[in-house]
Amino acid sequence: MTKSKASSSGGGDAKRAKKTHEKAAGTSSIAAVTLVPASRGHEASDPVSPFGEAAVHLSIKKKLEEAEADLVKMKELHAGAVKQKEDSDRKAEELQEHLEAIKGALRLSFTSLHQTAIGLGIVTES
Repeated sequence: MTKSKASSSGGGDAKRAKKTHEKAAGTSSIAAVTLVPASRGHEASDPVSPFGEAAVHLSIKKKLEEAEADLVKMKELHAGAVKQKEDSDRKAEELQEHLEAIKGALRLSFTSLHQTAIGLGIVTES
């Protein structure tokens, strides 16, 4: 095909495409996607990644590094929460022991007070 034939057939195709597009104007829900040719030694870009597959790998690597950092932080938080729970459990057990001691002291005081009241004749033995 000569240069003039390629130009004339290319122009006809463009006119036909334009006419078809004008007929369907407003009825198509498909948006045009523009692909940019390769530049700076990278693969051709696509709507997802401007630098092709290399950028996807970098993006995945960055996300992996972020996930690893998040995991380390979560492990630290978990260890802190476990220590805090252990401290809380120890404190609750200590308070329970104090409560039992107070109950015992009250029981002894009440019994002593009751025996004193019986001795003084304030109350009768039942």
